[in-house]
Amino acid sequence: MTVRASLFAALALLVSGCGSPAATQSPSPSASTASAAAATAQPTPSASPTSRTVAFPDLPFIVGTSSGDLYFQIRDGQPAGRNVHVCADAVRNLVASGKRAVFVCGPAGAETVYVYDDATGRTTPVAKTDVSWPGAAFTASDGLVYVTIGAEVPSAPIRMTKLVLLDLKTGATTTIDERFGVAFEVWQSAAGVAIPEIRSHR
Repeated sequence: MTVRASLFAALALLVSGCGSPAATQSPSPSASTASAAAATAQPTPSASPTSRTVAFPDLPFIVGTSSGDLYFQIRDGQPAGRNVHVCADAVRNLVASGKRAVFVCGPAGAETVYVYDDATGRTTPVAKTDVSWPGAAFTASDGLVYVTIGAEVPSAPIRMTKLVLLDLKTGATTTIDERFGVAFEVWQSAAGVAIPEIRSHR
């Protein structure tokens, strides 16, 4: 081997051992993807809604009980505070307006409509209604509308139903309606007394 050939071989070895592109390492696509996935923040699951118990509010109220008492407060969902005994039977269908309350009390077949006035503490029987669950409501002009049984017609299978207006100041009564099919439902509303209209469809 000549000196020139030996020098060429040494230079070739030096070039292949230093800075050769074959010696350069680059990350594989799979490794890069795995690193990106590991660096991505995982979404935090949203917290599920939690239920909570809300206490029943303390309210000024008039509540009738099965023992014939009126209470004027609801505390923790129960009648509480001052009470007045108004009837020997259960208080039913109670409707209040201002300091007055109308309700039905008495055994079956002897139901009576009463009005309690908290300003005087007096309970006044209004009328025997002979209706187990009669409707009653206060008017905007110091009156009371209630339902009772009307006239009996021998040829009819049922008795008439009567709507009566009572003047709470004078005690005078006026028959609003008396016929077959008059509804028992009478409701207290913001506008006064609400009475459903009964229509016959033939």
